Amino acid sequence: MINCTTGQDAPFAKLHYTYVVSRLGCGHGMGNSYAYVTLDAKTDLLGWDRYANTVRYGLRESTDQRYYLLAWDVSVERADGLSLTPYTTTFTPAYQVTHLKRDEDAVDKRFFLPFENNYLRAAHYLLTAQTETALRIRARLLFRAHTRVERREFEGQAYLSVHYEEGDGATAVLWGSGPLKTYETQRMPDGTIETSVEYAWLPSSDLKDYALSFAYALNTNQVPLNAVFDVHTTTVPTPQSHVSRVRRVLSETERTLGRYLETARLTTPDALINRAFDWAKVNQLRDQQAYRWGAGFSNNPPSDIVVGRDSVWYLAGSNYFAQAWSRKLLDLWFCHGQDVNGKFTEYLAASRNPLFKDDYGLNINDNTPLFLIAAHQYFSLTGDLGFLHNTYPALLNAANYLLDQRNDLGLVWCTSTDTFVRGQCGWRNCIRDYTLSGALTEVNAICCHALRRLAELAEFMHDDRNRMRLEEAANELQAAIERHLRSDSPANPFYLLNIDPTGKPIADVTGDLVFPALFGVANRSDAQAILQMLFGERFWVGLPNGGGGIRTVSAAEHNYHPDADVASYGLLGGVWPNLALWAAKAAADHGLANLSLKALRGTTLLSEPEDPAHYNVVPGQLPEYFNGHDLVQRGQPRSTFLFGIYIWPPSKGCWA
Repeated sequence: MINCTTGQDAPFAKLHYTYVVSRLGCGHGMGNSYAYVTLDAKTDLLGWDRYANTVRYGLRESTDQRYYLLAWDVSVERADGLSLTPYTTTFTPAYQVTHLKRDEDAVDKRFFLPFENNYLRAAHYLLTAQTETALRIRARLLFRAHTRVERREFEGQAYLSVHYEEGDGATAVLWGSGPLKTYETQRMPDGTIETSVEYAWLPSSDLKDYALSFAYALNTNQVPLNAVFDVHTTTVPTPQSHVSRVRRVLSETERTLGRYLETARLTTPDALINRAFDWAKVNQLRDQQAYRWGAGFSNNPPSDIVVGRDSVWYLAGSNYFAQAWSRKLLDLWFCHGQDVNGKFTEYLAASRNPLFKDDYGLNINDNTPLFLIAAHQYFSLTGDLGFLHNTYPALLNAANYLLDQRNDLGLVWCTSTDTFVRGQCGWRNCIRDYTLSGALTEVNAICCHALRRLAELAEFMHDDRNRMRLEEAANELQAAIERHLRSDSPANPFYLLNIDPTGKPIADVTGDLVFPALFGVANRSDAQAILQMLFGERFWVGLPNGGGGIRTVSAAEHNYHPDADVASYGLLGGVWPNLALWAAKAAADHGLANLSLKALRGTTLLSEPEDPAHYNVVPGQLPEYFNGHDLVQRGQPRSTFLFGIYIWPPSKGCWA
């Protein structure tokens, strides 16, 4: 990694990451309310022609889930035809920039999406030259089938007009600061439309920048020229007016992000953790999208799948610094994600019409109690009386539903005997040919904590009857956990993984042991012993740079499989960073600050190796899961629910 910035007065300079392009496998994912993109190492949009097996390509709109770009590449060459070569790429909160150079000629290629300012259905390249050599800018854009691309003029300036015949007749424009020299459009064998564009650029001492802007609108009644220059005050658009507009939008984006970064600030003696904390905020902001049915975020952006438990872990962080948006996310779930009986569903397809949701046929999983905890945390931090009064009946309904799911042992019981997602009621819910139901210690511990938190809200509402009832139910559930879910296995002297649907106690030693410690079920002595084991050699695995994490299953277990294959998604021995972050919070609560520090530093450094491409990671982002032996990342490159969990432990005072 090269430590540098793009200027001494660059905003957020302490947060910048700079790497040689050849060491990067991918770039950052970033979004605003409507648009989402994933960039490559050279600061081009990932293209459908290379990444069609995922959703992470092009530019996708959140409300209708359509792609308005399938790819967008921008390159620079000299008049002699020699291209400037991508050398280093820098990741910053507001933009990603690649430094291009050939001989003495150099250009910075900067990409950003507007955030909470200006016209949001837009994306901009801002090129800055360190030369006055004549240059050519070449852009390649890929559109979905049945798209028309035409050359048009506005006040004498040529631009490209795009019309999408599919859907409601959306439109787009591609506008460059300087002369449009040529463009060519062809239909590809797969039906997509490829457009190649060339612009002339002669940097001068007065104007070193060139801006290239793409903006789209969802119907033909809007022609989004106002996204690229001020149509109300500029009679004749000039290169200067366009560049000025784009620079102003970037400056506004930086100021907006700065406002969030200055809220709920973390200052510790460890600069690494301070930086990671700020990046967790930035990544949460990039995930906040407007869907057809409300505000949410996806576990696999840019899709519209909004998962219950992931939303709660998002709120664990956003409740501290983005409270207005947290309320919107909670409103989505309380309006559309809770059944009449009180149960919260597994996930929502939040832009599908009609709304689609699924609970996998489970009578109970962790989503319902987690939303009680999230509501308590949100109200405790905001004092939002309107929220509490609006949701209190729904919260009681959810608690009553939890209590109705207890069996004759007094434990919350999942009745499923299925496998995979329809037979696993905890967070490790996508292991093929595997059942994890019955009475899970994980789910029961979360339910116990949720009932106690709701009892506190009942006290605030002066609802003494329900306060006493919920406190009594929580005490009874904790007693049932201690009576029936304690393990007497020599390898596991703590808690069972579960009592399976046949009534058999399962004492497998897994990372799920963190939950009794995290949610206050285990006493202090047992909690500390559990955490010491999770940070021991059978669970913890590390890299030479200090990066590391906790395996989902102990290396001594009979079903330990460290390879993160598609059958287990790393859930039988791979490393999921959320486990270490949960352990960080539990360690902070139980007086083990050294373990909190190890978890937070280890999680951060997993994404900061010298060779990110080898480990399949991107600096500044937290990925989904890793192999449990070599810590090569094998899941989604950007796991959106992790950032809230990262914010949670230090926000709760693990440095005290």
